[in-house]
Amino acid sequence: MLHALAVSADFKDPRTGKTYRNYEIHSVIEENFTLIKDGKSGYTLAEYTKEFNKLNPNSKNNFSYAFMNNLDGPIKAALRSEDYDQLNDLVPVLQSVKGSDKDGYHKVDKLIGVLQHGTSVDALSTIDQDLLKYYVQEYAEVIPINTMDTLLSTRSDLDKEAKDAIIQGAFEQNNYDYDFSDLESELNPDLVRMISKNNVDISAQICGSLELLYEYTSEDEEGGTLYGLEHAAEYAAEDGGEYLEEARAAYEYNVETIAATLIKFDQLGYGLDTYCTDTTTIRDLLYDYSETLNPQDVLNDIEAINDVNQKDCYTSSVAPKVSDIFGQCDIQHIIWRLEREDRKDLHHNQTLIFGEGMDKCEIMIQMSVKGLTKTTELKLISKTDTQTFLGTTNQVIRMITK
Repeated sequence: MLHALAVSADFKDPRTGKTYRNYEIHSVIEENFTLIKDGKSGYTLAEYTKEFNKLNPNSKNNFSYAFMNNLDGPIKAALRSEDYDQLNDLVPVLQSVKGSDKDGYHKVDKLIGVLQHGTSVDALSTIDQDLLKYYVQEYAEVIPINTMDTLLSTRSDLDKEAKDAIIQGAFEQNNYDYDFSDLESELNPDLVRMISKNNVDISAQICGSLELLYEYTSEDEEGGTLYGLEHAAEYAAEDGGEYLEEARAAYEYNVETIAATLIKFDQLGYGLDTYCTDTTTIRDLLYDYSETLNPQDVLNDIEAINDVNQKDCYTSSVAPKVSDIFGQCDIQHIIWRLEREDRKDLHHNQTLIFGEGMDKCEIMIQMSVKGLTKTTELKLISKTDTQTFLGTTNQVIRMITK
């Protein structure tokens, strides 16, 4: 009966003066908070909350979730801007939630403490360590990495847990901006400086990131795992092997993604022999997930990506010198064509194919994108030989000009 009364309860909206049913609370609060953000309501968040609680004195436990669910954007905007008017305007809104069943979940007291103290680099240099840990763990995405660098280098009072929280926050922020599996993207130089300047060890973050990547890969619904290949092979006779070819392509892509990620980690100074625990290395992790991807395929692909003379992880032979076979081809024209095609926009799972016949040879160019990884395949065909080059466009150009 009490549950039925709560569900059917009414509340009054101070902006419209209308009475609504309890189940309408989320849409009403969402609309009002949007209008407040856009300056179209005549209220600030604090004023609206005060009026709402005055009209609905028994609303706290029933309606506090609607306030918290719609405060994420305003909170992050205020923290990012370091605007004390915005920060202070949020405090009474959060105070109205204190004591409700949403209070403990959102750690409202800690958030209020952060807002009242301020979030500039100067303010954070003196903030209580527990509040700092909470702030970094919950809102690292809005903290400039230079601020995290300053905290690590100037606050000698921080314990290991606080330092780890800052390091984790910086690493996750870098993961959002830069895809480690994309060899074309540059690592955030501020992150690299922070790691080297403060002698930071991010092996735990790297190992955790790799484990998550493997877990994500193991759920590949396109058959891009060893199990997926096995499953696709069972149906090859029924569909003519079409699904098997798709599974192989997905598997090759997943191998490349892991390999490219490991190369990026190695560029940070964390190679395959980096210890994740006292007894487990990154190399060991590859074998821990041997049911997902063949570790040797990943190791071969690392070698292939690093060696521009190799086509991919399934090619072991070193390519002969291009000029020996294709010396009569117009290489400068081919380079011009590669660079021109590379400038065309491609999105995930898109492929561009271009062919051209010349006096001494023919070329076939295929460019494709999966995720953020763009791959160029160039096929050179002369009267006596055919050769394929695979990599980024710049890598292919280097291959044909050696």
